[in-house]
Amino acid sequence: VNNSNKDISTICYESEVMNISNTVNETILSYKNNDNINQIKCKYVIACDGSNSFIRNSLNIKMIGNKALQTLLNVYFTCKGLNSHLNPRPAMLYFVFNETMVAVFVGHDPMKDEWVCQIPIFPPFQSLQDYSNEKLLSMIRAGLGITPNHNLHINILSTNIWTMYAQIAEKYSNKDINIFLAGDSAHRFPPAGGFGMNSGIQDSYNLTWKLANVLNNKSGKSLLLSYEQERRGIAETYTRLSLANYNKSTK
Repeated sequence: VNNSNKDISTICYESEVMNISNTVNETILSYKNNDNINQIKCKYVIACDGSNSFIRNSLNIKMIGNKALQTLLNVYFTCKGLNSHLNPRPAMLYFVFNETMVAVFVGHDPMKDEWVCQIPIFPPFQSLQDYSNEKLLSMIRAGLGITPNHNLHINILSTNIWTMYAQIAEKYSNKDINIFLAGDSAHRFPPAGGFGMNSGIQDSYNLTWKLANVLNNKSGKSLLLSYEQERRGIAETYTRLSLANYNKSTK
């Protein structure tokens, strides 16, 4: 958040924070963009950099709660006609358990033929390198119950691995109360229930109006302390609910 010019906002795509240094009155972010290192000076920082937050780790803020619950391989793919193929049993999530495949198919955008297949894997015994495109195509077909010569064509766009947790950050800001965690950097839940995005939006709303008041001298900085006071209890409730939902799905 930079109040030096209220009329200008800059969005930096394909950028990565490389370093953060902080004083009571100023924070300096160094970030990489197109192999160039740039700096931003600001009064406040909201770290929305995900469950493996670089900024949270730089502040040595620990995550409290369950360690890794499960690791999954996400396969993002398109398959023209798959939505119609599944239309007799329409759903957003399809849980597959058969002799050759265990997975969840997620309708990312079925009308545009975009899907995600989530496959459980078991590090360190398995890694992304163990799954070639040919192997993944075979697994997806097995999950969908189709053969290689079926008229449904699967096109894999990307793959990545992520780990499921049920954890909350030990604190939501640094000691100077000018760097804040929000969204997945502050809490990471199992996806069962859809609480992750909802709570991230709620975090941002709760924090940004308070920052606006402080920056415009309508409130004292102590108002910012209420962010964690109001949001932590919500995150604890969502953690319990999502964990209960996840446990139900594994039975």
